Formats: sequence, C-alpha cells, structure tokens
Amino acid sequence: MKPKEIDNLLFEHLGSFLKEQGFKTVKKETWFVKQINGIDFCISFTHLDKRPEYNYRFILGIFIQEVGDIKCKSEEGREEYIGKFSGYTYILPFSYFINPDDYIQKNPEWIISNEADVYSMITDVKDFYEKHLDTFIQNHSTLETFYHVMEKDVDTGKAYTIDENVFARSLIILKLLKSNKFESKLTEYREKLQKSGYDKSMYIDMFNYIEKL
Repeated sequence: MKPKEIDNLLFEHLGSFLKEQGFKTVKKETWFVKQINGIDFCISFTHLDKRPEYNYRFILGIFIQEVGDIKCKSEEGREEYIGKFSGYTYILPFSYFINPDDYIQKNPEWIISNEADVYSMITDVKDFYEKHLDTFIQNHSTLETFYHVMEKDVDTGKAYTIDENVFARSLIILKLLKSNKFESKLTEYREKLQKSGYDKSMYIDMFNYIEKL
C-alpha cells in the first residue's frame, strides 16, 4: 500500500468515528481537530517510509489561539520577530497517556503493509481515544486546566522541557490567566536557561516582551 491509500482509509474510517466525537477532518494538515473554549485539540499522524512497510505514529497537538496570536518583536524594535507561536502550543505523543512520567521516545508505532494492518490500527486508535483521550480533552479544555498539564511536565526539568519556546508559551498562558505565578516562573525559567548555556539573545527579548503584555 502507498501512504496516500493508507491516509485515505484513515480519513474515511477513523474520521467518521472522530466526527461523532465532535472532530473535523483537515486532510491538508493530516489531522482531526476539535475545538473547545478556543482550544484546538488535534489528533495528528505521521509516517516513516520503510518500504514495503510504513510506520505510523499519532500525537495529540494542542493549539491555543490566544497564544498563537502573540508575535514578540525584538526589544530594539527590529522588524524581525524573535518569537512566533502559530504552531502547536504543546504536543503530547500517545505515549504520554500511557506513562506521563516516562514517555519520550516511547510513542506507540503501527507497522502498515496491507489494508488489514490499517483497519487494525484504526481499531487501536479508536480504543485509545475512548480509554485515554476523550476524558483528557474534556478535563483539560480551559486555559487553567491545560496549564496544569504543561506546568507539571515542564517542572520535571527533563532536557526536552528546557526550551525557550516551551517556557515562553507557558508564560503567555500565565499572562492570559492573570496568574500571580507569572513573576516567579519568569525568574525560574530565566535561571534554567542561563544554567543550560542558552545564548541570552535567543530568549531575553522574547521574555521581556511577554513580561510587558
């Protein structure tokens, strides 16, 4: 089977199931999206070409429009932006829902070589949705409840969370929430980036801009 054929079956059969759950199909982006309270929950899939087989994986991408609208200009007023947040606000691979404390590089993978494999994968993803994703989405469909998920993950201090864009998105959410945690988190994130050896030019203007929002 070719990826296009596999994708078409996913859009047809997984898409019809997810439509019943309130999702829309976005074929151009290879995802299914459901919006609640201005937060987009996107079930997206990718494949790795290992012909004659293809390895498929899924993620849950979360996009918050109010965060995506922020474009941080440099402190000196240069025309270029030093922070754009139009992509996912945060990404959770399916492995997160199996073990949130140890999920990096452990995302489930489906090896597809024929139509039967595709239908088996679709059944698995449906079961996964009903077991894990449905409740998660319903319980984290506000800025505050979603922030707690992001904060808990970032606070692990693992290498993948030491990132200026992850910190910036977290700070923007705190600003939107008018949270009294903002100043302490701003200080904490600056210290973490300094200790990690990040070049200040990569984040100082961005953080200063967010602080003034």
